[in-house]
Amino acid sequence: MARFSRDNARTPMQWTDAKNAGFTTGTPWLAANPNYTSINAASQMEDPNSVRSFYKQLIALRKNPEYKETIVYGSLEPLWEDRHNLMAYYRRGDKTLLVVGNYQRKEQMVELPSPIRALLINNYPELTQEGSTLTLKGYQVLVAEL
Repeated sequence: MARFSRDNARTPMQWTDAKNAGFTTGTPWLAANPNYTSINAASQMEDPNSVRSFYKQLIALRKNPEYKETIVYGSLEPLWEDRHNLMAYYRRGDKTLLVVGNYQRKEQMVELPSPIRALLINNYPELTQEGSTLTLKGYQVLVAEL
């Protein structure tokens, strides 16, 4: 492919682990990524740790009547803007939610402004916290009610 072509990032949708990733029974214009046997839509369906399952959790939280007003209509207030590879903000409405994501491999520590009342979403099975200090693992994302 050409050096500046977007085709380098385009491959047929990986539906299954079948030939051509289940995209077609014909010959695709672009070859399927070789990882289609392990990374495909079908493999995500029942995996509780899949990206699909994470999105389902996000959608369920948005629809949850207890948090819907805050998530949909609450104000967004950036937090820790000077931190490299850390995205954090409050969502304030009738509740206060903290959304924080560590966008690097290396752990990052953050000092919580107030105690966590409820951990709503976490893409890791555990949360590392000592007092008011959270240690976020690489690529850890969480949503917490404060």
